[in-house]
Amino acid sequence: GGDVVVENFRPGVMERLGFGWDRLQTLNSRLIYASINGVGPTGPYANRRVYDAVIQAISGMASLQADPKVERPQMINTLMCDKLTSITAAQNICSALYAREKTGRGQRVEISMLDSSLFFLWPDSMGNFTFVGDDIPKTPYGSHAHFVRQTKDGYIATMPVQPAEWSGLFTALELDALLADERFATPRARQANSVLFQQLITDSYARFTTAELVERLSENEVPFAEINSREAVIEDPQVKAMGALVEFEHPFGGAMRQPRPPGRFSDTETDIFRCSPQLGEHTDDVLDEYGFDSDEIQELRDQGTVA
Repeated sequence: GGDVVVENFRPGVMERLGFGWDRLQTLNSRLIYASINGVGPTGPYANRRVYDAVIQAISGMASLQADPKVERPQMINTLMCDKLTSITAAQNICSALYAREKTGRGQRVEISMLDSSLFFLWPDSMGNFTFVGDDIPKTPYGSHAHFVRQTKDGYIATMPVQPAEWSGLFTALELDALLADERFATPRARQANSVLFQQLITDSYARFTTAELVERLSENEVPFAEINSREAVIEDPQVKAMGALVEFEHPFGGAMRQPRPPGRFSDTETDIFRCSPQLGEHTDDVLDEYGFDSDEIQELRDQGTVA
């Protein structure tokens, strides 16, 4: 009678265990069966062991992160592909549940880490491969390294996009003369003269303290932020104002802190109201629903069949 089964074994494992889609759909025609894997069920890599770093490599993500000075590929320092895939899986499972409301039928949904990562990368990082053909002009990719700037006493991140934001940045850095310089007046011109432009900008940031730049960039409406350490995130005034982190008492772990659910619903309660269950915490309740008495449950536990 379940709604959703989620599995992330390599191809063929669920079938060997007796829980494959072909069998389970005969038992429950409304079942949503989500299969999450590394690279899909077929192809030359299908039976490889796959973890986050493997998908960062195959998808081009590690190449995208390459240090421009040495062109050495680098991994994003978080489990990006794992988390992308979990979010993608949740979206697809919800879509399948909605489709079931229309059709009355369940279905199998396959989600791979590689599909999820390519879908995520494509809009801004794979644009040169959208149009097919050898004669398609390629646009140089900008380096996100330029978003991080060294100040007199630290670092700050800025990301001007609109003309007014670039104008504000030039004013904040006391580079108003660049506004009238045809070498830097437009995005195309700045790209054509990027080496000189970046040197001018870099030198200007280094003349100010971070606190001075916070004031100057704010006054000129330039998108910016001080770069927080992970420790500083906890005390960031915006994080606190949003109530983005919540503290609670875990029955086994003691005082804990974690992000609140990011969606803020007008009618639905989303606060953390309980902790994740311990292994075997609900075994008795579940088996009781299926008619097992306490002696039978204890026998299963003694045999190591259940926790």
